[in-house]
Amino acid sequence: MENSILQPKLESHMRSSLGFHTLTLSMPLLLGEGHALIERFKEVSKRTGELQIYSDKYGNVKIKFYKRDMGIEWSVRFNVWNERAKLPYDVVEVKINPKTLCGIYDYITAATIKDLNGAIEIFDNISESISPLLGTFRNYELKRIDYCANFSVNELAPGCTSEQIMDLIKRSNVPPSFNEYMEYDKISHRKKPMDDSFYLMNKSVSINCYRKAAELQQRVEKANNSTSMNSCVTPVTIDEAQDIIRFEIQCKYHKVYSLSLRAAMAGYHMVNKFEYLLSDEMCRKIIDYYYNLTIGRGDWYTLQDAISIICSKNFNRQKEQRFIDALYCVNQCRSLAKVREQQNINLATFDKTINELSFLNIRGINPVTIPKGWGIKVIPNLLKEYYLNESSTQ
Repeated sequence: MENSILQPKLESHMRSSLGFHTLTLSMPLLLGEGHALIERFKEVSKRTGELQIYSDKYGNVKIKFYKRDMGIEWSVRFNVWNERAKLPYDVVEVKINPKTLCGIYDYITAATIKDLNGAIEIFDNISESISPLLGTFRNYELKRIDYCANFSVNELAPGCTSEQIMDLIKRSNVPPSFNEYMEYDKISHRKKPMDDSFYLMNKSVSINCYRKAAELQQRVEKANNSTSMNSCVTPVTIDEAQDIIRFEIQCKYHKVYSLSLRAAMAGYHMVNKFEYLLSDEMCRKIIDYYYNLTIGRGDWYTLQDAISIICSKNFNRQKEQRFIDALYCVNQCRSLAKVREQQNINLATFDKTINELSFLNIRGINPVTIPKGWGIKVIPNLLKEYYLNESSTQ
C-alpha cells in the first residue's frame, strides 16, 4: 500500500543534529622547536606508556594516545618554508573531536560551540601537561573544519530506510567544480562510487554523505586489524546509528582561510576566529548551501506524482513539457550527474528547469524520483524536516 511520510512523529529529544565533528588546528614553531617538542612527547610516552609516536610516509611525526581514542592527535612537520616571511619554520598540527575529547563517545551527535567550550579547557590542560611549546587553543589557526548534519531517518522520514535514502542521495547533483570519488572494484575491474557514500571533492571542499552505521562498522574492523588501537565503538552504538545519515562538509585550508577573512571583516581578530567559524549560524549556512547545491531543496516524489503536481499548476504547454521532460531525463539516466554527461542536452535550460522545480509546490520537487516499487509516494527533504522538527521541540 502506498503511503506518504511527510508527517514524522515528533520525539521529545531529537536524535538528528547539526554542527561539526572534527577540527584541525595549526601553529608555527621556531625552527628546531619541532624536534624539542618530539623529545618531550617521547619523555611523556616513556613515563606514562600512553602515547604512540610514529612517522608517516612524508616524514611528519604523528602522536596519538595508545589503544584509546581520546579525541586528540598531533602531527609535527619540520623545516616548512614560509613564503610570506621567506623563512623556514616547524609546524605542530592538532586534530580534535570535541565531543570525544570531553569523554562523550556516542559518535552520532554533532558537536556545537557549547561542546567546544568544554573541550578547549581539556585541550589546554593536556597541552600544559606535555609541553609549553604546545601553547593553548587560542594560539592555533583553524586549518580544517568538518561541518556536519546527522539525520535520523526514523525521525524525519519514518516509513523508509537509510539505505533507501542513500539510494536517492547517490543520484544527486555533482556540481561542475566537483568530482565524485571512485574506488576500484575487483569484480567489475573498474572504478565505482562507494556503496554507502556519496563523496564529492574539489581543492577546497569535500562533500561526503554516508550511512553512519556503515562508517562505524568500518572503524571497528580497522581497529580489529590493528595492534596499536582499540575501538570505543560498541555494538549498541552501531545499532543506534542504523537510521543515521551524515551529511558532512570538509572545509580544507583554502576554504577555511576564505571564511576567516569574512570573520575578520565582521570584527573577529583572534588567531583562530572559532567563535565565528563554529557558531550555530555559520554551521547552518555551510550545511544549507552545500545540501541545496547537491541533494537539492525539494521533496522526493514518485515520477507520476511529480508529474501530477506539475500538471495541476496550469502552466502553458511548453513550460509544463519542459518540467516533465527534465523529470523523465533524470529518471532514465538514474542521476542528475549522468544527465550532465549527455551530449544532446542544453545544460543552461536543464539547470534553469531544475532550479524552478526546487521552488515548485511550496516545498519544491526533487528531480530524483522515488522508485514505484517502494510503495512510497513522497519522502521529505531531510534538511527542511530537521529544521521543522527542531523548531517544534524547542
